[in-house]
Amino acid sequence: MNAKTKEELKNTIKSETIALANKIQILQQQLEPVKKSCAYDDAEYAFLCNNYKVKEREIERLQQRYEELETALSRIKSPSYGICEECEEEIELERLHLSPNAKICTKCLKNSRD
Repeated sequence: MNAKTKEELKNTIKSETIALANKIQILQQQLEPVKKSCAYDDAEYAFLCNNYKVKEREIERLQQRYEELETALSRIKSPSYGICEECEEEIELERLHLSPNAKICTKCLKNSRD
């Protein structure tokens, strides 16, 4: 992977981390504990509780992705970034865009599943 491609990927990752941080912050601000007294009946209370749990899971998922991207940003400086640990070929750029923390190429990933 040439330096220009690496820099473009780095900028893409940085943009995504900023967007994720903003989205996480917004969801955390919207996340208020559910009080039974706020609901009209048990059905609405159940709905509100479920909505709270869905938002919590979404925050966890976004935080996990954020951490993966931060790890990728720290690894991208290494000359071995983007090189498959199995076959030592370049990892496909499309794969790195989807999974910036990928350590093996698609071919080796497929072979490991077979």
